[in-house]
Amino acid sequence: MNKKLKFYKNGFIVKRVDGSYGRKFGNYLGIEGDVWPLYKDIQLIEQSKLKYLCDFIDENVLKSYFDNSRVDVCSNIQFLNEYVSTCNKLDFNIEILLCETSRKKPYINIEEYVIDNQFEFLGYDYGYPGDNYYSCVYNDIGRVSEMDNIKLNKYGLFNSEEQVVNFYILRERLKQKNPQNFEFGEHDTDYTVYKISKYVGNLPILL
Repeated sequence: MNKKLKFYKNGFIVKRVDGSYGRKFGNYLGIEGDVWPLYKDIQLIEQSKLKYLCDFIDENVLKSYFDNSRVDVCSNIQFLNEYVSTCNKLDFNIEILLCETSRKKPYINIEEYVIDNQFEFLGYDYGYPGDNYYSCVYNDIGRVSEMDNIKLNKYGLFNSEEQVVNFYILRERLKQKNPQNFEFGEHDTDYTVYKISKYVGNLPILL
């Protein structure tokens, strides 16, 4: 991993922060958690609508397993607004998180002045590009004793690129010594750094 990272604006994840599962993660606002919280067994909304939303995620978002140039985020704003609206109708407490990674797909064009005015930068995470959105930052820090001196911000993330790169270097070194202590991907490219910002603008989202 290079010291200086290049980020592409990929798209969004919707993360529920209440409910029995969402509350487990406390103030942490990285990639892991109750992401895409609408499930096909929810009975409180029209089933055809729910099926459409879930199928769209399965078919158009969760694609990184088959293409390592992708990250599992949504770049379709019309769909994102439908998804967010449905979550709000169910009184889910959600966060809409913009994810930027070194992976090139998908890509969403958002002007910098929009970023400055409608988003709050949260920090950097490191984990899977999708699937279960496993975060090495969330799972390793606080568990691995050699990482006890690492400090995270109030969102459970790193404040700078330098910090997340140093975490990666340390994790790789420790993984070589004690591989049984760490989650392994199938390939070296199975992890990516995320630059995460929270959408704080009005709804529906207009970019």
